[in-house]
Amino acid sequence: MGDIGNGKNASVVFVLGVIMFGAVLMATTTTVFATTWDLVGTYTVNDLYNASGDPPWSPYIKNPYHSNNSSAGPYFIDAAPGHYKVDLMAIGDWAAYAYAWSGTADAGTSYYLGTTVGTSTEFDHNVGQIVLYTYDWWPWDNPPQNWSTFQLSMEAGSTPVPEPSTFILLGAGLASLGFCRRKFRK
Repeated sequence: MGDIGNGKNASVVFVLGVIMFGAVLMATTTTVFATTWDLVGTYTVNDLYNASGDPPWSPYIKNPYHSNNSSAGPYFIDAAPGHYKVDLMAIGDWAAYAYAWSGTADAGTSYYLGTTVGTSTEFDHNVGQIVLYTYDWWPWDNPPQNWSTFQLSMEAGSTPVPEPSTFILLGAGLASLGFCRRKFRK
């Protein structure tokens, strides 16, 4: 009766293990499929007024922290680490040649935001600010009618902290599996 190799006891332990594994899998994947976005803000990036960037021969070519070339300058947005999305909502006569920068003045990544209304660009932001700007090292020849309106959103729950319920469920599953194994050994 107490032998774990017994077919009946082994089957019970196996079934309980499968149930607990399924519960842990469901708890950890629930947030993956249910994506909601929190709006950070709406920004209109203009080719003339929100330009930044060094010439192509510069090491800071698309870094908006260097060579702010226009009167208003880029939008510098303080942002917590997480997963972000930029949606192109509207354009002027022509779309702005717009970018999002994720990082600091020393390092970061630039993302081209496109020119077609409805385009979405997603990226992970880890440190620094998110900057929305148009890349142009000589913006004074740009018409002010060239602009794009963007919505910046953060994925809800995308901060890099695991859900406490996942750890509780995992611990409960391991504890119950150990209890079942101990009970059937006697």
